[in-house]
Amino acid sequence: MKYKMRYFGYVILSGLLFSMSSCSSDSEGGYIEPKAYVPIELSSGEQAITECQTEFSFKFFKEALKKDERESRHNTVVSPLSAYLCLSMLSNGASPEARAEMLEVLAPGFVDLTQLNDFNKKLLNGLVSIDNSTKLSFANSFWFDKKISVNKDFKSVLKNYYNAPSENIDFSSGSFRNRINSWLSDATKGMLKEAIPNYVKPQCYFIANSLYFKGQWLFEFNESGSRESFFRNWDGSNSKVMMMRQGPEQFDYVEGEGVKVLKIMYGNTAYSIQIILPDNNVTMKRFVEGIDQEKWKQLKDNYSQEWVYLELPRFEMNGDYDIADLLQAMGLDKVFRGGALSNMSSDIPGSVIPVARQSIVLSVSESGTKAAVETSVSGGVTAPPPSTFENPYKFIVDRPFLFVIEEKSTGAILFMGKVDSL
Repeated sequence: MKYKMRYFGYVILSGLLFSMSSCSSDSEGGYIEPKAYVPIELSSGEQAITECQTEFSFKFFKEALKKDERESRHNTVVSPLSAYLCLSMLSNGASPEARAEMLEVLAPGFVDLTQLNDFNKKLLNGLVSIDNSTKLSFANSFWFDKKISVNKDFKSVLKNYYNAPSENIDFSSGSFRNRINSWLSDATKGMLKEAIPNYVKPQCYFIANSLYFKGQWLFEFNESGSRESFFRNWDGSNSKVMMMRQGPEQFDYVEGEGVKVLKIMYGNTAYSIQIILPDNNVTMKRFVEGIDQEKWKQLKDNYSQEWVYLELPRFEMNGDYDIADLLQAMGLDKVFRGGALSNMSSDIPGSVIPVARQSIVLSVSESGTKAAVETSVSGGVTAPPPSTFENPYKFIVDRPFLFVIEEKSTGAILFMGKVDSL
C-alpha cells in the first residue's frame, strides 16, 4: 500500500493544505516514493519554544470554540500555526511595550525576539524539506503604501528570517487589490484567490505569508470500500454520511481517560492528522475544557502500534473569524491600539488599528485532505494492552470528534478542528 471614520493597517497570513492519496495524480505528478524520515533536530531552547507554540495552539483553539458557541456555530476549524507566524512577523514591527506583550503570548519567558525569529526560520525551512513526498512551500511578502517610509531594520528582519521581500504599492489606486490577489493566487497555485476581502481597505501596510502543502497518505483509502452510514450530531439528530473504511491496519493508537486517539499519517510519517474521539458518555464541551498541551503530550507519548479497523466520514467544513477578540482574550491588547507599530514605521498614524481575521475551508475524503487558510492582522494516560489482527480495535467516528494536523518532530500544529455535526 502507498502510502487566514477609522483607518486600518492590514497584515495577512495565507495558507493552503492540499493532500492527495497515493493512487491519485495531477499536473505535478503521481505517487512519490518517500525518503526515510529524519526528524528536525531541536536544541533545548528550541524545544522550549515548541512547547510555547503548542500552548498557544490550544489557547487559540479554545477561544475559537468559545466564539463559535457564542455565535451558535457548531463546527470549528482554525490554523494555530498560521496565526502564530503572522503574529511573529508583526511583533518585529511593534513598539517595545506592545512587543513585550506579544512575546508573552507567543513564547512566555523568551524576551529575545531574535531567538523567536531564528526558531521560525528553522521551522519554515525544516517543514519544507522533511518529507520529499510532501510538497510544501512558503511565500512571504511585505507591502507598504508609498506615503510611508518603513524602517530598514524591519524590512531586513522580514527578508532574512521570513524570506519576505518588501514592495512599495499605492493603496489609493484601484489596482492594488488585483496585484496582491494575483500574488496570492500564484503562491498557492490558484487555490486561494482573495487576499483582501472587498470590505477591507489597507491604508498603510500589508504583510502576507502563504503556505502550500500537498501530501499523500501513508495508507490509502479505497473509495470502493466507502459506504453510506449515519453520524450522530451534537443535538442527537442523525445525518447520512459517506463513511470511509480502512483496515484492519496498523495505526498509532491510544486510549486515555474518556477518549480514543488515532493517527493517520502522510508520506514518510512526518505529517499526520490525528482524530480525537471522546467516549459516548463524555460530552465534547467537557472534554475540550479538560484538554491542554500537557494532556495532549501525555496522549501522544502513549501511542502504540495497534491493529485497528477505521471508519471515518468524509467531511467538509469552513471557518471565518474576526480573531481580534480571540487574541485579546489570550492577552494581546496593546497591538490592537493605535500607535503600536512604531518599529515598523514612524509614519503610521495613531488612528491605524490592526484588523485580525482568519478564514479556512477544509475537506477530508478518500483522496486526502484539502484546506485553505487565511489569517490576517490589519494595518496520566495508560497505554492499552497490545491488540492482535484477529481482535482489532474498532475506531468508528460516528459522533462529534476533534482533529489535529501536525508535524511530528516539532509538534507544529497546522490545523485544529471540532466536528459537531455533518
